[in-house]
Amino acid sequence: MKFVHSLARPGTRVTGVTTMNYELTVKRLQLLMETVPELKRVGVVVDEGMRDACTQETDHAYRAAKQLGVTMVVGVDRPELLEAGFRKLLDAKVQAVMSTLLSTRNNLEQEYAQAALKYKLPSMFEQEIGARAGGLLSYGPDFGDIFRRAGIYAGRVLKGANPAEMPMEEPRQFRFVLNLKTAREIALTIPPAVRLRADEVIA
Repeated sequence: MKFVHSLARPGTRVTGVTTMNYELTVKRLQLLMETVPELKRVGVVVDEGMRDACTQETDHAYRAAKQLGVTMVVGVDRPELLEAGFRKLLDAKVQAVMSTLLSTRNNLEQEYAQAALKYKLPSMFEQEIGARAGGLLSYGPDFGDIFRRAGIYAGRVLKGANPAEMPMEEPRQFRFVLNLKTAREIALTIPPAVRLRADEVIA
């Protein structure tokens, strides 16, 4: 679904700050490939309650995987079947997992991070809460900055500005978090170049 005609001139009632979903999906997958030697198969677990709403996110994952020469395996998750879903990904020979942002559950990142840790799978998240909850990596926009800027947009609209004529902005700040404790627990050696690029290293 296309919500705006262009970033420079939305032409609709939608404006604000984007999260660069596709570009950052590619970047997250690239970082995962740099971290996990000979990575060829990556799993993505999609919350069944958001399956219809996640079509764009899964499409981004498939496109990014094709661009980088990686096979993407998508599994459907329900809260009571989370571990079974991860076991199916293991049966499918995935070597790492990525999360989708959309979910019906507030503690999704923690659930996925702990399941990935249990099954010794390197994991990548969009929000750094995933890395703090036991995931291996997170890379994404600084959501605090995005929310502040979105608030400015909301204020302008409330004062009468026309969203159709307000150029959309892209993220300005990004955060790459590496959890070395998790790396040790899953017996993964982190390449020095990856560690040096991290904005934060959790030891």
